[in-house]
Amino acid sequence: HGLDYVADAVSAGVAAIAWDSSTAEAPAAEVGMPMIAVPDLAAHLGEIANRFFDRPSEHVKVVGVTGTNGKTTVAWLIAQCCELLAESCGYIGTLGSGVGEVAGGEGMTTPGVIELHRNLAEFRDAGAGWAAIEVSSHALSQRRVDGVTFDTVLFTNLSRDHLDYHGSMQHYADTKARLFRDYPATHRIVNLDSDFGAELASRCGHDVVTVSTRFDRVANGRPFVFVRSVVASGAGSNVRIASSWGDGEFHLSLPGDFNVANAIIVLAAMLQHGVPMTQACETLAGVSAPPGRMERVASGDGLPSVYIDYAHSPEAIDVSLRALRQHCAGQLWCVFGCGGDRDTGKRPQMGRVAERRADQIIITNDNPRGESPGAIIDDILQGLAAADRATVIEDRAAAI
Repeated sequence: HGLDYVADAVSAGVAAIAWDSSTAEAPAAEVGMPMIAVPDLAAHLGEIANRFFDRPSEHVKVVGVTGTNGKTTVAWLIAQCCELLAESCGYIGTLGSGVGEVAGGEGMTTPGVIELHRNLAEFRDAGAGWAAIEVSSHALSQRRVDGVTFDTVLFTNLSRDHLDYHGSMQHYADTKARLFRDYPATHRIVNLDSDFGAELASRCGHDVVTVSTRFDRVANGRPFVFVRSVVASGAGSNVRIASSWGDGEFHLSLPGDFNVANAIIVLAAMLQHGVPMTQACETLAGVSAPPGRMERVASGDGLPSVYIDYAHSPEAIDVSLRALRQHCAGQLWCVFGCGGDRDTGKRPQMGRVAERRADQIIITNDNPRGESPGAIIDDILQGLAAADRATVIEDRAAAI
């Protein structure tokens, strides 16, 4: 309990201590400073942090991005587009946090609630008018975004992930929906391409902006941005769209249909905030992939193209490999593994998808944590129709 560390807090020079009176008794000894008893303290941390940092999200327009896949890319593209439109924007997510330069990407996707408000206050003090933040299901479950005033909330997609934490897909989906249900936002944008996306949009009323990579979607009277056509070109795609703001066309330098989905939700956000269609399309044409998200590694003439991607779910592996197949003239190789102490059920599924989509697969370590690397690899191999076709190299550097 936090009260076990009162002496450390006092020696660190704190001015007062708030403690959770619903989980402990008051200390018997006098500590020489105000001791403020707060029942269920964790439930109030968001508002306490919001007040302490002088309500930063009321001065910075916060765009929250949730979904199984695409959070990092969408938040990164929003920050890039703001900068290209001469609007300073901070970023908070898997890659770290910062305005312009991002650092500290070793922590959680969404930081703890006090750190989050501190980051937003730093953005405000640095003169940023916008902040793009990744909002994970863990963050919503653990109330890490409490106290934040959102200008815009975005939903990308939903597929199997984090069932070790949430227990079921229904609970996972309901947790994602909290960003739309529990945090009032001025603008809400939802991708319809997953079953849950369509369900979530129907819950949000007629002012929700809907996006889709399928032109045959029905907008049902809601504002929309739908893809009319995609033509793979080099390492990217030429994209034509139809929308409530008119038709448009842009070249996206990021490969794959899933990046088209990421791009159109960003396009919808720009259009919703009054950026003209032509300027919004020109802005998207100038963006690049975030580190580790379909990031192309420079290679010499005649050498294979190499991409780094964060894919760590069956769906993500599938869309990544299908995306690269569109740009692959020879064999498609996949080097991958699964993290330890996480959902074990997805391991054989990831193996099955990689075997189906790639010409050659190499199975290796991916942060085994407290588990045996060999046991994780065995779980992956269980999903293969022909396990003898896979190459197993435990050492990740050697595998790469």
